[in-house]
Amino acid sequence: MIQKDIILNALNDETFDDLEDRLQYECAQYINAEYIITRNINDFTNSPIPAISPKDFLKIIEEQQKQEH
Repeated sequence: MIQKDIILNALNDETFDDLEDRLQYECAQYINAEYIITRNINDFTNSPIPAISPKDFLKIIEEQQKQEH
């Protein structure tokens, strides 16, 4: 469930043109996410949290798993 303060922050944030992108960013920030995983990377060019494609995220996970073994 999205908390009220996340929604209010998203409504007041003018970093992103799209409200949905703002909400995704605010949620990612709230949970201290390392990445925003999206097919619309260009929508997050102003994001302090790097946006990566699902394909690139899977590559990162695979690389981490290789390092663990």
